[in-house]
Amino acid sequence: MKLSETAMLIYVYIQSHAGDEVRLREVQHAMGFASPSSALFHLQKLESAGLISKDPIGNYRVKTRVRVGLVRNYVLIRNIFVPRHVFYAIVMTIASILYLSLLRDFLSSPFTIIALLLNTVSAGVFWFESCRDWKDKPRFSGD
Repeated sequence: MKLSETAMLIYVYIQSHAGDEVRLREVQHAMGFASPSSALFHLQKLESAGLISKDPIGNYRVKTRVRVGLVRNYVLIRNIFVPRHVFYAIVMTIASILYLSLLRDFLSSPFTIIALLLNTVSAGVFWFESCRDWKDKPRFSGD
């Protein structure tokens, strides 16, 4: 079954509330729908696809965890989508600082300069990608 991007965004919203149950009106508000029937339509599609379940009092929760393309570049930490590139950027930045501090006696060597420049440029690229991913992360009306 092919699900719409809106349905997948709702799935991501429910998934970001790990352990919590989400009600129909919460989904309606988070997605900015004018009526609950729009939210219900997408929730029923997700339920029939086996991705979410509904309890007897009307709460929805994730039933089956799947990787959604909308969030493939993110890690969910405490219900916050953190760009995956942030971790690479941190490692490369630390490596650049270590290179600079440990190899400062060898800065006259072209190989040391090239290694330091390559590492620093890599860190910069990862920070750039992290900023881009942060701007593009899924946002909900309640955020």
